[in-house]
Amino acid sequence: MPPNDGPGPLTDPDVRGPARSAGDIPPPPPLSTVPNPWARTAEPAPGLMSPPPPPPTASEPAPGQFHLVRPELPVLLPIEAPPSTDIGRRGGPPSSEVTADIGGRTRKRSWPRAAKATVALLTLATAGTAGWGISQTTISAHRADTIVALNDEVATAQAETKTLAAQITTAQGITTKTAADAEAKIAEIQATAAAAQQERDAAQATAQAYQGLFPIAVAAIVNSDPAGTYTLAAAPRPDCAGYADVVAACGVDDFPVDLSIVGDPAAGYTVSSQWFDPVALTNSAGTYTARGSLKADFVSLCDGVDVPTTIDVSLVATAATPASAGVLKATAMAGSLTISTEAQPTCSASSRVADIQIQAG
Repeated sequence: MPPNDGPGPLTDPDVRGPARSAGDIPPPPPLSTVPNPWARTAEPAPGLMSPPPPPPTASEPAPGQFHLVRPELPVLLPIEAPPSTDIGRRGGPPSSEVTADIGGRTRKRSWPRAAKATVALLTLATAGTAGWGISQTTISAHRADTIVALNDEVATAQAETKTLAAQITTAQGITTKTAADAEAKIAEIQATAAAAQQERDAAQATAQAYQGLFPIAVAAIVNSDPAGTYTLAAAPRPDCAGYADVVAACGVDDFPVDLSIVGDPAAGYTVSSQWFDPVALTNSAGTYTARGSLKADFVSLCDGVDVPTTIDVSLVATAATPASAGVLKATAMAGSLTISTEAQPTCSASSRVADIQIQAG
């Protein structure tokens, strides 16, 4: 609190103890020699303090009393509140109210409302700015963590996508190969089924043909259709004659190895071989016979000269198979081949015979 500068009770709220009167202290020195520690060089704010009262008139003091004369006081500047003596508030903000003893009157000094509002706004702004900064830092850190986590998730998803794509490609390849294998297997089964169908049809036709033939008679076999191509196996007989070298002239290699019969029962048949050209094949009571001439490459020689050579064929069917309803087709035949020449001026007649078996092939 500021010191008392005028008349009135000399009290100091900062001094502990009973108040003292003017007769207990010596007269103070002139105020002009007492420094004012709170004095300012600046002009006081207008309206802050009242003008000083007029100076009092001097009078003689009564015996045993001091007479205080109020000198003319200088104009005082606004008073600053000294540091608070309240230990509990020391170091804190100044009290909102300050009392000053000026001219014997006590005046309360308080902060203007605008100042209080300004302080409150500044406090709120400071706290809000700090909170906003903290929140922004926290949000930024959270966003950074979120971005890192999202990037990790994207990388993981991309890796999984590549793995799934590879698996899909592999599955597609397996599916394609499996489909191709399945199609090939289906085609194979279909071909097998078609072959089985053909065999079944042939078996049914054969069964129907046999139904018309049973009981099969020997006449039916020997009169069966002889058309076909046959392989020939010859067995030469020992009665070979008319050759200078019988052994050399009457061997297996001296007979044909094949026969081919062409025709049908209505038009008749012909027989041929590599050794002779086609000749008529006649059926007589189940025996087919034919006569022809050997080709130049297979004729006999007389003194190195080609001699006309005749071949006689005799065949009888020994096996047959049904070809159609009521018709048998020969599959094997047996008979003989005779190759001969007539006598020449310098050579005798010749003849070689072989038993043969022919098989349809």
